[in-house]
Amino acid sequence: MNNKQPLRKQALSIPNILSYFRILLIPVCAVLYLRGKTVPALGVLALSGLTDIADGKIARRYGMVTDLGKVLDPVADKLTQGVLIFCVADRTPLIALLAGILVVKEAVMIASGYKLYKKAGVVNSSRWYGKLCTILVYTTLVVHIAIPKLPPIVTHISVAVCGGMMIVSFVLYNVRFFRQLRLRSAGGEMEDDVSP
Repeated sequence: MNNKQPLRKQALSIPNILSYFRILLIPVCAVLYLRGKTVPALGVLALSGLTDIADGKIARRYGMVTDLGKVLDPVADKLTQGVLIFCVADRTPLIALLAGILVVKEAVMIASGYKLYKKAGVVNSSRWYGKLCTILVYTTLVVHIAIPKLPPIVTHISVAVCGGMMIVSFVLYNVRFFRQLRLRSAGGEMEDDVSP
């Protein structure tokens, strides 16, 4: 897998084109939801999820994993999550707590990831804990979109679980970032960063 291809070639790879498509689906899903078209909104979200799975499988199977893709894929995820959290919070205000955690988590991770790239030339892939966090957030959002009048206890539990996993993921990613920086500073071999 050649992560150091020219940026133009990386940008036009099939997995990255699929990531652009996912980003374009975000406003479509948001507008449909806010207009009360719940089923079409869920359909667009399902298409986005299938596209996400497809781009990862294509990238790994055909050796198309790129540094740009390692950035684009989570950006598409976080933008989708962030916009939908704000949309759902319009009807279920407690969901807004997840937006606060997401903004802080991603701001710190962007800064940490940039520092790691500048010092070690490494762009980290997503890890299992990040993927689990993503699954939990999407599950919570889909349930609240599909069933707007959930009992408050369900919302409280789902927000607590999602928020907790977001914090755990944030801590584990930063532990990894700092371990990579220490390895680089000590002249050690960088860890394999192919996403499991």
